[in-house]
Amino acid sequence: MSAFSSIVELRSSWGRRMHTWVGGAVCGLVLGVASPSFAGTSEQVPLGARAIALAGAYSAAADDGTALFWNPAGLAGIGHQELTVTHANLFDSGIKDDFAAFALPLSRNRTLAFDWYHSGFADNELDFGENRFDLAYAVKLPGPFSIGATAKYLRRDTNLDGATVPQAQGWGLGTDLGLLATPSEGWRFALVGQDLTSTRMNYSDGSSSVVFPRNIRAASAHSFGRWGLCTLDVDDRVHLGLEASPLNNVAVRGGAQRDLDGEESPTYSVGAGFKVAFIRTDYAYEIHPVLPATHHMSAAFEFNLNPSQIRIDRVEAQNLFASIYKSYAQEPAVVVSLTNLQDHALDVEMSVGIPGFTSKPVETPLHLAANATQQIPIALNVDQRVMRQGGDRSLHVQVTASYQSKRFPRTDRSVAKCIGYGPGTISWDGGAAPAAAFVTTQDPVVSNFALNASRVALADHSFLFNLPNLDRAAAAFDALQVLGISYQHDPIRPLPGQSIDTILYPRETFEKRIGDCDDTSVLVAALLGSLGVNSQFVVRRSPGHVFLLFDSGLSDVEHENLILPDDKYVRLGGRTWIPLETTAVGEGFASAWTRGALAYNEGHQKGVLSSPVDIGAAQARYLPAEPVHGALSAPLIEEPRLAKRFKEDVETFRQWRDAYLKSR
Repeated sequence: MSAFSSIVELRSSWGRRMHTWVGGAVCGLVLGVASPSFAGTSEQVPLGARAIALAGAYSAAADDGTALFWNPAGLAGIGHQELTVTHANLFDSGIKDDFAAFALPLSRNRTLAFDWYHSGFADNELDFGENRFDLAYAVKLPGPFSIGATAKYLRRDTNLDGATVPQAQGWGLGTDLGLLATPSEGWRFALVGQDLTSTRMNYSDGSSSVVFPRNIRAASAHSFGRWGLCTLDVDDRVHLGLEASPLNNVAVRGGAQRDLDGEESPTYSVGAGFKVAFIRTDYAYEIHPVLPATHHMSAAFEFNLNPSQIRIDRVEAQNLFASIYKSYAQEPAVVVSLTNLQDHALDVEMSVGIPGFTSKPVETPLHLAANATQQIPIALNVDQRVMRQGGDRSLHVQVTASYQSKRFPRTDRSVAKCIGYGPGTISWDGGAAPAAAFVTTQDPVVSNFALNASRVALADHSFLFNLPNLDRAAAAFDALQVLGISYQHDPIRPLPGQSIDTILYPRETFEKRIGDCDDTSVLVAALLGSLGVNSQFVVRRSPGHVFLLFDSGLSDVEHENLILPDDKYVRLGGRTWIPLETTAVGEGFASAWTRGALAYNEGHQKGVLSSPVDIGAAQARYLPAEPVHGALSAPLIEEPRLAKRFKEDVETFRQWRDAYLKSR
């Protein structure tokens, strides 16, 4: 019996070290840990090369045929028929583990699956075999939850030297229950009860014993879109896994697991996965601290037995910009063209998501007329997290269309590519309106600086222009000069001829104390807006340049109250506007006004000015985003210098008026 005892002990050791709860929330996720008083050590041998490469952290991530073992609730969203097979020679011991499963969706939200698991060992003395047959049913519940259950029948047969071994031949029944929650795109949480009734084996000699004690696992998983996955499982062990996808349809994996109570060294695992068309293959190499390493192989075949009744003709996706992410909720950035191939109307549930950019897929119910093609514009669910993702990257727009065919549900898929630009990037193709999203008038760094500048400059009422908007504009602009903000030409992405550009948020310009024409225009517009002064972007197409017009506070018919020449202001849209060359930020308000007037008049005469963009109106479409970098508090102002600078501008303004009156 020594050989038999060794095999049983080896299998038991394997089960205790491998069973896991998948999940993943490395990157800040906190998991609940199952109570040792309620959940025993898992004795079952884990399955699937992908799961094992992730060190058994797979309960929340399970979305293939092996979900029967890890979490039956994961079957609910499989969306297609799938055949999965696995093979391993455990610890190079001659114990052969084989598994085959088939998943069959019954409707859009319900899936039936069954599998066969066999583990066996044979030599000249001992012949051991275990067979398990499982039947699972999963349902996607309303909201973010799915639930699944597995019923299993287990049989063992052992022969020693050709004779049946007592208490080694028998059968047993067991039950698993799984719960899966997907509260937002990228996050999955799971709770699994395996062998809830503590599966017992009834032997041929009339005795029985528990072979698989109850095991409770808690898990979570976080997906980084197509870039990878991070998983964490907790039962009697802690399991941690990481998956990276450097290329489409290629994945590399690694993980580690360790007993919560014991002093045994961790078990490490690595692996890789590949997908070609409808075939997916996975490999795992598990490094046990004591036993020899084990190679695991898996293959899965995805297919649909029922023919497609619709066709996803085209997915058109705009390039996406994090800084205007709020606009995508009201203005579609993706258009999908669907054709109903049948001669009868068809109800379709379409889902559009962009991993790494959207917070969750957009679900759209459709009623397609017979033999008709429909264009569906899709608004996107995007949240502030995109403002924390630096750099430009390639995005994949994932479109699924699910419907009920004659026998089974079917889900058709299509993928389109676009570019996701990081915070601070803008396109000028559609004009200057998107730049309004950078004008953060509500940012306390901006508003506090503007209010302090206005308070200091206007403290001596003898210095007033006697036009509130001019007073405030001069105070804010002169405060920037005193602070030391300076202009620097953008040598990398000039405005004309290259539609993609970068803009600093006002608090970033405060931190850097330098900016190009669009940076300074955005900064000044934000300061003016926080003081209640509206402004407009003006773009000179050749050479590419941005400057401002701000509202003087006078209507069109009141322009003469300025008592200045006509070339000092602009009458537009029933208002009188003051041109401001923001690149003169180091020269003071009067100089910026003079240069702005020259730039506007010259550009207008040459016909190279675009139509001014009212920033307040543009922000109804391009809501300002929340910057995550830059100064955290309003810069301090040297009050005596600002008061002196403001007084000089007031005197210059009076000289302009005197000269104008003399000329009249």
